[in-house]
Amino acid sequence: MYLISTGNKPGKGKYKDKVGALYCQMNNQQKLTIGSGLSDKQRLSTPPIGTRITFKYYGLTKNKKPRFPVFKSIRAIE
Repeated sequence: MYLISTGNKPGKGKYKDKVGALYCQMNNQQKLTIGSGLSDKQRLSTPPIGTRITFKYYGLTKNKKPRFPVFKSIRAIE
C-alpha cells in the first residue's frame, strides 16, 4: 500500500531540529501520521510533499485506518 506525503511533523527530544513524523494521505482521503521506520538520515532530508511512499501496517483499527504504520521506502515515479 502507498501514501502521499502531505507534510512533516517536527521532532522532539532526540529528534529535535529533525522530522518526527510524516503526515500522509491514503487513496481514500484518510489521513494518518507515520513516525516509525524513518532512519536518522531520512529525518534530515524527508521526501518532498506529494511524494508517494510505501509503508507496512499491522491490521486495521475499528475506524478502518492502518494500525501501527511503519515507513518502508520512497516509491519510484510511475
